Amino acid sequence: MSTEEYDEELCQRASKENLEEDINSGVKNLTTNDEEEEKIIIHSKSSTDSSFQNFGPDVETVYATQDALEPEIPIVESLKNEKFTIEEESLPKTTYSKQYLSDLLHIPSKIRNVSICGGLQSGKTSFIDLLVDETHLRDHKNNENNNIKYTDNKVLEVERGISIHSSMMTLLLSNSKGNSIAFNVFDTPGHSSFIDDVNSSINLSDNVILVVDVAEDVPESLSTVINVALSSNCKLFLMISKLDRLFLELRLTPLDAYYKIRKIIDNVNKYLKMKGASDHILFNPTRGNVFFESAHLNCCFTLDSFADIYRAKIHQDLSDTFSKSLWGDVYYLDGHFTTKTANKIKSANERTFVKFILEPIYKLAMMVLTMPAKKLEYYVREKLGIHTISHPQFKQDPSDVLRTLFKKYFGETQCSFTDMIQSYGVSPIENNINAFQYNQTNLEFPEQSLSSVQKCDSSGPLIAKVSRLVNTSDGSRFYAEVRVFSGTLKSKSSVILLGETYSSEFNEDMKIQKIKKTFLNDTRYRIEVGEIPAGAIGLISGHEIDTFITRTATIYDEDAFKPNFSILKPFKHVIQPVFKVAVQPENPSDMGSLISGLKMISREYAGCEITVEEGGDQAISGYSELYLDCLLHDLRKLYSNIDIKVSDPMTRFAETCADTSMVKLPTNSVNGHNSITIIAEPLDEELTNDIASGKLPLDPKTRKLSKILRKRYQWDSLAARSVWAFGPLENHSVSILCDDTLPDEVDKERLLFARDSIIQGFRWASREGPLCEEPIRGVRFRIIDADISSDYNEANGAQLIQMTRQACYCAIMTATPQLLEPVFKVDMTSNGSLGKSLSNIISKRRGRVVSDKPVDGTQLFRITGFVPVIDSVGLETDIRLLTQGKAMCEMTFAKWQTAPGDPLDKSCYLPILRPVPIASLARDFTLKTRKRKGLDGGPTLENYVDHETWEKLRATNLFV
Repeated sequence: MSTEEYDEELCQRASKENLEEDINSGVKNLTTNDEEEEKIIIHSKSSTDSSFQNFGPDVETVYATQDALEPEIPIVESLKNEKFTIEEESLPKTTYSKQYLSDLLHIPSKIRNVSICGGLQSGKTSFIDLLVDETHLRDHKNNENNNIKYTDNKVLEVERGISIHSSMMTLLLSNSKGNSIAFNVFDTPGHSSFIDDVNSSINLSDNVILVVDVAEDVPESLSTVINVALSSNCKLFLMISKLDRLFLELRLTPLDAYYKIRKIIDNVNKYLKMKGASDHILFNPTRGNVFFESAHLNCCFTLDSFADIYRAKIHQDLSDTFSKSLWGDVYYLDGHFTTKTANKIKSANERTFVKFILEPIYKLAMMVLTMPAKKLEYYVREKLGIHTISHPQFKQDPSDVLRTLFKKYFGETQCSFTDMIQSYGVSPIENNINAFQYNQTNLEFPEQSLSSVQKCDSSGPLIAKVSRLVNTSDGSRFYAEVRVFSGTLKSKSSVILLGETYSSEFNEDMKIQKIKKTFLNDTRYRIEVGEIPAGAIGLISGHEIDTFITRTATIYDEDAFKPNFSILKPFKHVIQPVFKVAVQPENPSDMGSLISGLKMISREYAGCEITVEEGGDQAISGYSELYLDCLLHDLRKLYSNIDIKVSDPMTRFAETCADTSMVKLPTNSVNGHNSITIIAEPLDEELTNDIASGKLPLDPKTRKLSKILRKRYQWDSLAARSVWAFGPLENHSVSILCDDTLPDEVDKERLLFARDSIIQGFRWASREGPLCEEPIRGVRFRIIDADISSDYNEANGAQLIQMTRQACYCAIMTATPQLLEPVFKVDMTSNGSLGKSLSNIISKRRGRVVSDKPVDGTQLFRITGFVPVIDSVGLETDIRLLTQGKAMCEMTFAKWQTAPGDPLDKSCYLPILRPVPIASLARDFTLKTRKRKGLDGGPTLENYVDHETWEKLRATNLFV
């Protein structure tokens, strides 16, 4: 049959019911030529007539003679369902019953809430892997699985090899006696750029474990974690990690290893003492608050657990003092423990920690590395009495044999860890009130609620705190991570959600929320439960719950809630986010998608701040270059899925003054019926830092504030009682407004009548200074004269607010205004031969090195320096290129410093497309910031005074 004849027959049979089968059969017969790669169907005139009759003249019919796409490309693409987190396909099998775990959470004394914190690559995630490996029944336990980093479940975390967000594991761990304890364990990021997640985790915890890599000593970033932990009233523990590095990398003798470990403990205690910690907080292995770990060796032990090994070996019940004798200047001489020796140097190797702990560990490791498999097997079975290792296991790679042998020798990691936390840590029933008071914003709380919190009563009124939001695998929504302080949070129940801005005066930030589901969080999977009782931590979901909650929230019972209830402590920055970029969509029509993505990103990265610039750009502030790099990755790939234009990196600035205002300039309101005179002067640096860090109560009505100002900062009584207000700390402004007027010169009654409006004007000025609308820092504004109209219509808020703002600007512009720039503290660890080169790199960026010290027991040096944030862009990349990746670098905000030059100097040299001289930087920063914000010209006092006053000021040659 020819092609035309076949097509005629096909059209005649088009009305039959078996049309589809005939067409398939015809196409199969048509493509009999094996050499043809394309399938061609030629339609005849009759086919066209049939289409015209079927669809009518209004429908265009197109006949294709060949495929427009490759055969493997679908005509209609399926919807993309990208996942950005790694999750289990189903609930994994565990060594315990998940229902029993859920039931145990109803007993607060059986709960331990723990945050594991430490420096970058210090071994936190690897330690949790040991616990996961012992409690989860995984099918393939090989070397790759042993280093799975279970709590690094974000794809970005896996790609970069660091933890970016905190992850929680709810586990049921057993102690050495077989008793079970429910653990809520947080694995926190080690990089200082992600301190906001560390802070959120510590807020929910009762115990904090500080992790230090035994080979790299105490990192600078750990000091920030210690500060947060001390303020949170958590029980502190110290974990010395990666013990295997002592002999596998550093190759130290047991005695040198002891000295290095003791040095680490002494350094941490030294910092604790500097922060005013009491003696019972200090670390000492004999107190049970120090333990030792090696994920590479698959072991973890304390002095108590090591003493239990000896008890089992000699089959005797050793006294409790035996474990206490295994640390410090205690020697084992002539079969007795003693603290006295005739020659400490000769007896050094007889220290108990060296003789009873380090030497056995060294011997075990050396036997595995040096003995033949057959001889090793004999020794392990006959001398150590370990018969559970099979013959083929001794022939494996030495690293696998090390893990197996140490696992059998020391036992389960969870046992020694649980024994320590259970014996020396605190449960919610012991620490619940401390954790609650740390999160309180108002000390006045219903007595019934406080009593329920004190008892950790699951049947009391519901009080819970949402500390952060956890996104789903596709990033479309968030779960809320919550700790219950009192009562029980049940699924399918209705509760009251209070946002961060809620107060009895401003009660709009409130929502009645129905809790859809409640879960226990295990990072890569969630266990759905019916309720979360007091003392426990879990996840909740609900309709638009993540739309209402931005970062933190407070939860109350719907029935028991009263409008005067206060919120729990909202999110607070540990360090200031001073690194900034501006973003725009590549396609202006995608602005809606960008705005939606920014809202989502602000929930995942709680430490970022998003503002809208005058030019319409969306400015994102973060802690560092790495922080914003991760944030922008998620914004592009996860939340907006659009092309985004990113500006050059910028920084935040601040404004201050160097002197007291040179002249008193009365400022009139627009209607001319009110006037006020304000002068500015520098604030003491210590007081400025204490206000910024929250060490000072910011309620001017309390007598406590006045007392502190008098005794700690040597203010006179009149000045201490004259404080009206503080600058808005949420905008990083640190300034004070004081009333220094005299009753015989100013009508105090009218001034007090205008107080609220004056404070609003002061805060507006403090939030956006006169130089480039950056926050004002370290300035005390004093009202020295005021004339307020008695007519309310003439002295309304619109007149007074703008007048006060302008008066503050005049005050600071006549007090030698200066621009402040943020400075990073740089902490580097590298080979000693690279110290000079690293110092040169930093000095070229206006930085300086302040410390270059060797790390004890290693060939490494720790270099500490400072570099301005605006000049730090690309510094870490330069350091890695110079050292070929051998140096590690961390940068954290440390302080503010005055930018070189005069921001008001119109005569300074500002070259185009060339580096600006050091002496002109302040002016250059000011003008460029104003231009970016859409502000006209440069800053000048002329903008805030009338023409006549300006001419008089110019005549003095003090102002230009």
